[in-house]
Amino acid sequence: MLLKWLKQLPGRLFALPVLTMLLLLPPAITRAQEARYSVKFEQGSLEKALSLLRKITGTSIAYNLEEINGAVVQPSEYSKRTVEQILTGLLADIPFDAEKRGTAWLVKKNPGKQTQPAPVPKKSPGIITGKIMDEEDAQPLPGVTIRIGGKGVTTDENGIFTLSLPKGQYEAEISSVGYGNKKITEITIKDDEIFTLDIPLKRSKGQLGTVTVSSRRIKETGSIAAIITEIREADAVVSGISREQISRSQDRDAAEVVRRIPAVSVLNNRFIVVRGLPQRYNTVMLNGTTAPSFEADSRAFSFDIMPSGMIDRIMVYKTAMPELPGDFAGGLVKVYTTGMPVKNFFNVSFQTSYRQGTTLKEFYEQPQGGKSWLGYDDGTYNLPTAFKNARDANGRIDLLPVEQRRSLTKLVNNNWEAGQKNAPMDTRLNIDFARRFSLGNDVQLGVVSAFSHSNTYRYQVILRNTGKYIGGTDDVIGDETFTREYTFSDQAYEHAVRLNGLVNLSLAIGANHTIEFKNLYTHLGSSAHVNRSGIAGPEASDSDEGYMAQKVFTNTYRGTYLGQLSGNHKFFNKKTEISWLLAYNQTKYTDPDQRSREFSADTAIYYGDYSMRERELNHDIVSIANRGRQYITLPDTAKTFGLDITQHFEFLGITPQLKAGIFVEDKGRTFEFIQLGYLKDEPRYGPGYVVGENFGRQNSYTASNRLQAGYLSAEIPIRSWKISGGVRIEKNTQELHTFAWETTGDLAKEKIDLHKEHTSVLPSVNITYNLNSTSLVRAAYSKTLNRPEFREIASFFYKDYYTGRMAYGNPNLKTQTDISNLDLRVEHYPGPGEMISLGVFYKEFKNPVEFYYYVGTSSRNNFQWGNAESAKNYGAELDIVLSLDRFFSDRNWASKQLQKLSVLFNAAYVHSRVNLGSRAGIQDKERPMYGQSPYLVNGSINYTDEDKGLKLTASYNVIGKRLFGIGNTDYPSIYEMPQHLLDLTFSKNLSKSWELKGGIQNLLNARSMQLQDVNRDGKYKASEGAFDAVDNLYQSSYEGTYFTLGVGIKL
Repeated sequence: MLLKWLKQLPGRLFALPVLTMLLLLPPAITRAQEARYSVKFEQGSLEKALSLLRKITGTSIAYNLEEINGAVVQPSEYSKRTVEQILTGLLADIPFDAEKRGTAWLVKKNPGKQTQPAPVPKKSPGIITGKIMDEEDAQPLPGVTIRIGGKGVTTDENGIFTLSLPKGQYEAEISSVGYGNKKITEITIKDDEIFTLDIPLKRSKGQLGTVTVSSRRIKETGSIAAIITEIREADAVVSGISREQISRSQDRDAAEVVRRIPAVSVLNNRFIVVRGLPQRYNTVMLNGTTAPSFEADSRAFSFDIMPSGMIDRIMVYKTAMPELPGDFAGGLVKVYTTGMPVKNFFNVSFQTSYRQGTTLKEFYEQPQGGKSWLGYDDGTYNLPTAFKNARDANGRIDLLPVEQRRSLTKLVNNNWEAGQKNAPMDTRLNIDFARRFSLGNDVQLGVVSAFSHSNTYRYQVILRNTGKYIGGTDDVIGDETFTREYTFSDQAYEHAVRLNGLVNLSLAIGANHTIEFKNLYTHLGSSAHVNRSGIAGPEASDSDEGYMAQKVFTNTYRGTYLGQLSGNHKFFNKKTEISWLLAYNQTKYTDPDQRSREFSADTAIYYGDYSMRERELNHDIVSIANRGRQYITLPDTAKTFGLDITQHFEFLGITPQLKAGIFVEDKGRTFEFIQLGYLKDEPRYGPGYVVGENFGRQNSYTASNRLQAGYLSAEIPIRSWKISGGVRIEKNTQELHTFAWETTGDLAKEKIDLHKEHTSVLPSVNITYNLNSTSLVRAAYSKTLNRPEFREIASFFYKDYYTGRMAYGNPNLKTQTDISNLDLRVEHYPGPGEMISLGVFYKEFKNPVEFYYYVGTSSRNNFQWGNAESAKNYGAELDIVLSLDRFFSDRNWASKQLQKLSVLFNAAYVHSRVNLGSRAGIQDKERPMYGQSPYLVNGSINYTDEDKGLKLTASYNVIGKRLFGIGNTDYPSIYEMPQHLLDLTFSKNLSKSWELKGGIQNLLNARSMQLQDVNRDGKYKASEGAFDAVDNLYQSSYEGTYFTLGVGIKL
């Protein structure tokens, strides 16, 4: 099937990287042959002129700084000249000459050019200069440290260094992250002479953590340059974002951060979509441990709970490797927090924010307990203990005698109203601290800790319009009428408090042993009130036609603790490397006492809100719509162990490595969903209603999952090639215990015990070819998989009150989805911290899990998870990170400002189709995959003036129209429309310690819209009113522009 697709793949997709290769090769060849340059000098110091010439030509130019101090050159311009011609012209009118020494030039004073007698010149110190390059591809290496005779210097962007030294014998020690140490002996420095030293360095992949010179240097991982280096050296196709990029934005949590990564978008403001694939196909890891899920209905890490300030970097692996978990297809997202600190710091920042339409405006909120300022419930909304004990003893509350239920009814919270206040300014407090301690004997201890607290408010008016097709001829599309169900206006008030803490300890023993203990706690508590009003139309299923209102109250608490103990050890002259990991994770999601109360008025007697009356309860049918409440508890635990062993070899001029490892993960979950309603009761017994319950233990389940994995891989570098690959074997055992949801028939209340076990063999190969010193090509093939989530195989079902859909679990889902993946990418690295990449990808799915129409009742709005026959997904990605200083070499004011600009841009095109085949029922047999965007665009322009301590950033983000709700012949599919987001941020150093930072988010106040193509013309156009002729505006809202200003202190 893959070969067939390759033959049929549109040529333009693979033509893109090929064309890019052709464009990249000529410049590289030209640079190797071209010995002439064009440069323009302004009047200024000789030192600046020589630095500019060295930067443009990449030539080593040495000089004695004290000797040329004060020398001035006149304005001049040279076109297509050799270095010798440029130097001759530049020095023509000043008493200096240029002398070639090997591959370098020495600029020194010439007394013969002076017009007046000069004193006898003193002998100048000797000079050592040279170029550091990669041994494999001859690429110049910036940032390499050279220490000679107590002095130190680092190479510039062209890998060149220069240092003045008194005459004598010296030994040089060269050190670079990823290359280890190299000593050069027998260096003889003489006065007035230049010593040229060009040094190749061999990569040492196992030494990426700590490099020792005379004092320890720790690898910086959170800068743009560092993350580009990590992407380049990876064996797989990887994209990422660094702490430096995050700090330039006003992104407050990880959900806002990841949307800036190529081919990544965010669904529902917290779930990620990678390469058009929704959250079920993406795995998230925190510091090497699988991240927890806070969701009752999907395997998805809620990115909005992680504050951006605690992130060091995020890497998205888009191709598989044997050492990575096999359960992903879109991307495996690795989120890292800081380990051993590069430097000591203590930072405190405070921000306050103003949200358009919310801040200082009228705000309604239900009463909160004494711990609400920390984001916790103090028990105000817990289910009373006596109530829960009585229910647990009998399985469900409605099995109790009515007299007992009357007394229990009085125990539950009777708060059904919201109080009024004015929303204050949003506030955020962040404190982070890092320190390294020397414990002697080459032992260092690193401590990184952080604390953050935020208190935010948001008010939105959300318009909702639902409807469906009625009438027409069966199986004939186009002769129906789209008729209104509901038209709502929701006034939504949300108050959220986030509390986070991080403590990471790192112990480095020499250069070969590191042990880390990382602890992360994060908690998000939110209280929401929705005041809903509108009209129930003729097709409303749960209401009579007429005016209606609903009050909804929710309290949601999500928290997780993640503790990790890990180590990295090198033995036998660093040829053998062992890494290990122990982790424990505990997560809890609670939604206590979610309450809903409904009012209505007949259209004939509606005279305003005062004419609305609460719907009358039934004597024998429990109502959860008229007056209902529910309690959700979802605790998860996970225990993880990992061990990796890497063995480096060296023979026949190559340096291969073998890697093997094991990974074990145990997960456990206990889910409980208590759904209460009310029955009409005689008023003489109390409030006139008594509590009841529709479901008992059918709405609960316990589950466990054990993953046992092992892998073996090899990496073989041969000249310009690097081939890495191997095989991963995963044995997964999944168990779930619950009860059937059916209330009648043979399965009624039957206990269900599921045991699913499967062993998978997952091969993968990644091939890298270096076209030249700055460009490479990657190709990859892999087999991965996707397993059902607990919720999807549980028989429990629930109703989504926003869409009116019933969602059913399916215990008969297949054990896994099998996925084949192909990738091809070209990468070009024009300079330090710069990158241009272009790639294409293709994926095939067998038995993917989709959301099906389910013939459960007479209603056509029931859905159930099921396996489709197949699906495919392919597309292209472009990523650009460039500094503009290479394009503007003039020294005028405008050019100087343009040199301070950098550009980050990424875009992706994605196409997907899922084939439901005979299982489609009344759905389309082919359609896009759920949550898939056909295109994504991210861009930012950054201005940095280091001298003034000023940073300015403008960021833009947009995603294409994507499937939000899957429809059928009765209900058109719902699509989320593009939303253009523009943000502006700034930071200014007020002093060495104080910083002012602020920004404007969502400057355009972009409208969030969801549409249904009612007239089936394939076009989506918003309409505010008509339902039967044009597209339906299913949902619409404005979030408001967000203004932030803060101050920080760095100690």
